[in-house]
Amino acid sequence: MINQKKSWHIIAFLFLCCLCGSCKKDSSTPAPSPVLSFKADGVVYSYTGDWNRISLTGCSVDPLFINALGYFILTGVRTSNSDGFEARVTAPLVEAKTYSIVEFECFIGGIHYLESSAAVVTISKITNGRASGSFSGKVATAPGAAKVNITEGSFTDVLIR
Repeated sequence: MINQKKSWHIIAFLFLCCLCGSCKKDSSTPAPSPVLSFKADGVVYSYTGDWNRISLTGCSVDPLFINALGYFILTGVRTSNSDGFEARVTAPLVEAKTYSIVEFECFIGGIHYLESSAAVVTISKITNGRASGSFSGKVATAPGAAKVNITEGSFTDVLIR
């Protein structure tokens, strides 16, 4: 009788172990940090970090959202050396497509570039409320001034609000 009781205890224990092991555990992972990067005349600029954690990382990539003026802004900033990039995209909503009504503005190397031309932003995918894509164009300090090429622009996992 004792051996039979022990057997049932062992079987019950193994059954519980299997049952607990097969339970679905919370596999949710934190959202990936957004990244925005580009080259300005061959020099790489990169911003990684959540917009609400700029004080911890020194960088920020802001969420995309349509404002009251009918455009969304793709922004990356760094507080340590005050450089940043901004693309203002005129659109009624954020969707996966190429946008050509775009204005770039950036502050790099201590210079403020206000004018842009040939600016294009492509949102290649939207997954779980986050956008990824690419951008390119040219910026200048003023109309008629020398232009700086913005190439290899990319952004990943930028939150859409």
